Amino acid sequence: MSLKRITAVSLQACVIGAFAFQPHAMARNFKTVGGNQTFGPVVLIGTAPQCKPGSGLETRKGKDLLKAIQGEWYSPQYVYSMNVQFQKGTATLTNAPKFYNVGDYIFCINAVKDGYLHGQQIFTDGNWYDIVVEVGDKDLIIEGADLTWQMVRP
Repeated sequence: MSLKRITAVSLQACVIGAFAFQPHAMARNFKTVGGNQTFGPVVLIGTAPQCKPGSGLETRKGKDLLKAIQGEWYSPQYVYSMNVQFQKGTATLTNAPKFYNVGDYIFCINAVKDGYLHGQQIFTDGNWYDIVVEVGDKDLIIEGADLTWQMVRP
């Protein structure tokens, strides 16, 4: 969902559907157009995706991959961690407390394709991005939003 310009009603909070605008982002992008107060592109905080089983998770390979990722994982590069139970991960250490806290749902796997897990994860900008997870013997390699990082057992 991309919003170009919205008439500002309040800089304190503006909620449209399931998306909330950050007040600091609105203030930074505030401008006057044609005598009306508006604000330009802002950061949107999306709602978490529904984490429902999708294609491939019921196969032997899907079940094996899901079993391999259960438990605690830590990212030395981005300094966050999560505990994965079945196909959902909850934060056990946050690197973006403005967007998610310890205990919040931050990771979802909903498909297996070509030997990789596919899903979504919240990033430090507060948005959910599609991810692809390669399951190694002792680590996970996650790719999403043009980034690649490793997660290891703590």
